[in-house]
Amino acid sequence: MKNVDISTSNHVSIEYELAPLSNRIISTIIDFIVLAVWLFISVSIAEGLSDHVEDQEIIQVLVFSPALFYSLICEAFFRGQSIGKYALGIKVVRMDGKNPELGESTIRWAFRLVDLWFSAGTVGVLLISSTERAQRVGDLLANTCIINLKPKNTYHIDDILSIKDTSKYEPQFPTVTQFTDDDMLLLKNALDRSKKNPNKHHVALLNMLSDKIKDKLNLQNEELKLSNEKFLRTVLQDYIVLTRS
Repeated sequence: MKNVDISTSNHVSIEYELAPLSNRIISTIIDFIVLAVWLFISVSIAEGLSDHVEDQEIIQVLVFSPALFYSLICEAFFRGQSIGKYALGIKVVRMDGKNPELGESTIRWAFRLVDLWFSAGTVGVLLISSTERAQRVGDLLANTCIINLKPKNTYHIDDILSIKDTSKYEPQFPTVTQFTDDDMLLLKNALDRSKKNPNKHHVALLNMLSDKIKDKLNLQNEELKLSNEKFLRTVLQDYIVLTRS
């Protein structure tokens, strides 16, 4: 499964799992079904109104405009998701991790002509399969990608329970129990990503997490003789021992 490192506005690199091609294809099919249903219903209604409305062009605009601008409207105003993308748990994001704005969504929408319509989807499939960030032409020009909101490579609380044997272990920070399982899962993910890819952005992320946890626990740096990474691993182990023993 492909992953992408997205650098936030604070220059912290966060790893996301890219949406697989199969999910993108299925989401597109779902969107086509939604559009087909819309057109069927709206055309049926329009035919019933045709005898009562003199200007037929108004009816045509009302029927076909939502279908034409469907993907643009969805991605720009619904946090990068169409109905199909929402159903598959994927979404469009900018390379700084933010939701696409109208400009990026317009570029992606316009280049659907190349990626999807004029090439029967061939160009889009080839680029998604071959580019590092699984980007079609519209994504490359808009500097966006599509991520998976339901990644397979995630951790559950059971994953951190077996980090090491907790018997005969004396917790160093008893107040870590104020944190939640979700907090500790976030910490575990950050530690594992830093170990897998030890770049300056992940170091900065660990430093930031360390500072926040120390502040929450009312600890001062001079009180500790641990590196930030060692401190975070100790906090994680203490939490396991205190909440699961």
